Amino acid sequence: MLVGYILSAPKAFVLGPLAILLLLSRPRSGREWLWIVISVVAAAVVLRLPATLTDRTVRAAGAFFTGAFVIVTLMGVRSLVHRTLAAIAASATLVVGWFVWLGISWGELQAAFMADYWATWRLLSPGLPESPPVAGEVVTGAAADLALQLAAALRDASGLMPGMLGVFALGGGYLAWNWYWRVASTPLGPAPLPFRALRFSDHLVWVLIIAAALAMLAGQTAAGVVGSNLLVLMLALYAGRGLAVIQTALLPAPMFFAVLLSITALALLPLALASCVLIGTADTWLDFRRRLAPDEGVP
Repeated sequence: MLVGYILSAPKAFVLGPLAILLLLSRPRSGREWLWIVISVVAAAVVLRLPATLTDRTVRAAGAFFTGAFVIVTLMGVRSLVHRTLAAIAASATLVVGWFVWLGISWGELQAAFMADYWATWRLLSPGLPESPPVAGEVVTGAAADLALQLAAALRDASGLMPGMLGVFALGGGYLAWNWYWRVASTPLGPAPLPFRALRFSDHLVWVLIIAAALAMLAGQTAAGVVGSNLLVLMLALYAGRGLAVIQTALLPAPMFFAVLLSITALALLPLALASCVLIGTADTWLDFRRRLAPDEGVP
């Protein structure tokens, strides 16, 4: 999971907290220094690369998240989920403040996001126009339909970029803390629980409900944008809770059945994610893991 995350997601969300926490733990072993060096080298390489507005935003979010995650950890917050959410909230606030200070608008960030990904798609399909067509624009050529579909998809995705960064931060915080406890000789804070023990305050369901209401009712207003991105983050959080419930239910099942179910879920990913969200949300009231009561027990 760690290798897959580093190869496919912003590295700062996992390597940043991991390196700082290892340094604060007074590293003595070779494996600790190895991961510190890997993190420093990765940061140096990334910082030397040319950066668009999208890249600078991701880097700033990763740096703010790293600092906030470490501070909240040192404050003694035991729940990994609550620590990560607090760090996400702090980093989001700081990024918005950074944008205001530099005079960068939300529209500029969306345009930069679309331009970056459009350039990538043009490398894969040279027949695309130089810039993404706007809604209602007439496009000609062999790739006209593809251009219109990609432009519409990028417009939708650009509006959800903050929410996706929040999802990356959720995964990064989880992996950083688990890997930190594997590597550190004298780790700080409580040991990570198994994934099947994932739970958080039931009151967060109100955040999910309010975010969904804003996303559906507020349209393209500032409140609607905030609601849509918050909804993406909360859906990911409740999908994780649902997956933890499923993992608990599968403890007595044969390994073959669990593997087969996982392969089927990958083939039907949208349905599988929706099912996890529904189970995770219902767990707020039904507490499935208490009812399942596996032999190994769930904290």
